[in-house]
Amino acid sequence: VDLMLAEPPITDYRVQRFQAEPLVRTAEPTSYTLLVSDQIENPQLNSLVGRSIVTMPSPSLGFALLLEFYPNPVAQPNILSSASSWRDGVEIVFAGEADATIVPTWLKEQYPNLVPLRTSRPFPGIALSASATLDAQVRQDIKAALLKLHEDPAMYEVLNELGITRFESTSADEYRGAEQM
Repeated sequence: VDLMLAEPPITDYRVQRFQAEPLVRTAEPTSYTLLVSDQIENPQLNSLVGRSIVTMPSPSLGFALLLEFYPNPVAQPNILSSASSWRDGVEIVFAGEADATIVPTWLKEQYPNLVPLRTSRPFPGIALSASATLDAQVRQDIKAALLKLHEDPAMYEVLNELGITRFESTSADEYRGAEQM
């Protein structure tokens, strides 16, 4: 794949295994928040043991971070990895088919009727990486265009859909070790 916009573990994987080069990253760090239905009385992590939490399937970072919230293998929620998008997970909770969902933290503000229960540790922002075989000039042109994308008011919707304000320069060093997730 010549270009990939991906979470930190996948970016580091591409760097370590395929010599990909991270060109830019989102200005905002990557983290995930567990959102609980407002129908759950006094929500706590332990109150979700045995209840359903919906997420995007592995290898999503949200799925992996959800597992960190529940390290005891005997006291686990029922994890439904059936969401086709982060917003789909929220809709599944609204439909009453799950009690909670995990979403990128930037998305939680769009759902004030869900209760934020816990936010994960932060990672560097999502990165656009380029394959080692992609022409160097093409890589540079893409990087330059994305670094000034926020200056064009017509591109607001693109940035908003990604939940970001802008792209910033990055390097492989920022992602080193994230593959371990």
